[in-house]
This record gives sequence, structure tokens and C-alpha cells, in this order.
Amino acid sequence: MAQSFTVHLDFGSHHIENVALHWGLGPGRDTRRDAPSSGTDIEVPAVVELLDRIAAGAITAEQARDKLNHLAVAIKERMDREYEEMIELMEQPLPRSVRQEVRFDDR
Repeated sequence: MAQSFTVHLDFGSHHIENVALHWGLGPGRDTRRDAPSSGTDIEVPAVVELLDRIAAGAITAEQARDKLNHLAVAIKERMDREYEEMIELMEQPLPRSVRQEVRFDDR
């Protein structure tokens, strides 16, 4: 159930626009599973721009880390909610009319 998001990162007067974030763990990608941002990827050009802003002294590394962690946690919470809702829907019994329509050919 991977999804992509486009966000704008604002650090005071500094903006990084149209940053692509991708959520969803793939096989073998659980090495940082304990991190609050686990499962969220950010595009490399946005990271480079963020590092340039840090190097120039426009923002601190702590500000960047806190913003990215907050964003990743919000995405993870949203995806967890959507996953739980999907499971709840799957666990509900089918309406009688739907069950009657599902028939197998005995041949």
C-alpha cells in the first residue's frame, strides 16, 4: 500500500517546494524500523537543497531534522489509520445479497 505525497517544506522565509515523499516499506528496507520516519522516503534533490540551506546557515540541522521527523510521523499516522480502516472493512461480513451472487460452477 505504498503512496506518494508532494509537500512544501517551509523554514521561516526559506521554502523548498514540491518535495516528493514516498511511503511504504519494500522488502529488505527495515534497517531503520525503529526511527519515527520509518517507511518514508524523500527525493534526493530536496535533501541536497536542505543540506545547502544548512551549510549556508539559513537553517539549523536540528530544525531540518525536526521538520522532517514531524512530517514523516504525520504521514505514518495517516497511513496506519488508513490501513486499520481497510482491515476493519475486510473483516465485516458481506451483505447477504453479495454472498448470494458469489457462486461457483460445480462442473
